[in-house]
Amino acid sequence: MDMEKKSGYIPITTQIFRFMLLLIVPIIITTVFQTLVSTNQLNSLLEKETSQIMKQVDSILSYSKRNIELTAEIIEQDPSILSFLQGGTLTEEEESHLLQLLGILEDNDRGITDIIICRSDGQWISNSLSQRSRDSLLQDNWYK
Repeated sequence: MDMEKKSGYIPITTQIFRFMLLLIVPIIITTVFQTLVSTNQLNSLLEKETSQIMKQVDSILSYSKRNIELTAEIIEQDPSILSFLQGGTLTEEEESHLLQLLGILEDNDRGITDIIICRSDGQWISNSLSQRSRDSLLQDNWYK
């Protein structure tokens, strides 16, 4: 009891508590600070990466769109295709030329798997599907 009455005496439990506070508080502050900093860095990196991916996708879509436009222009200008679309019948030579052209256009762009040219009466031609059919494409369920 003499020790407790002396001024400046601090019980051992209080000393341990203070010591623990001196250790734990900086650790907690450091942990919270590191978490905030790393979260901000991760968010910044994620925004940068997302922006870069969006630019790449935009570039790819622009390129694909331009390729499709060029393909459509080539198709629109071919005389055998124009003859077919206007309701004319194709000679074997014209049909062969048309199928060869469609094959070249498909080979030129990996994004194109098939080209079907269909006229308003439902007659169609494609180099990938079975050759010209007598049946109207308008009658097929998938086309409706």
